[in-house]
Amino acid sequence: MKQKLTLTVETDVVRRAKKMARKKGISVSQMFEDAIQTYDVSPIQTESQKAANRLLSLLEEVDTVQPLNDKELLKRHLERKYG
Repeated sequence: MKQKLTLTVETDVVRRAKKMARKKGISVSQMFEDAIQTYDVSPIQTESQKAANRLLSLLEEVDTVQPLNDKELLKRHLERKYG
């Protein structure tokens, strides 16, 4: 169901919107509806948050490391040290 919506924007914005819609061959209403439907509603992230997300995605791709017990670690150390 379609519903009427009234927006208050600068005159220049209205002119630009009409010009853009005319170039696309659609109405301003359709252009607005398309823009809202495709708008990404994910929250804005700081650089630190983006870096943390990149790090998490990299960590998810890495194979898990199997921890070694103390005896195995000592054995490997001695083998490296004394050949």
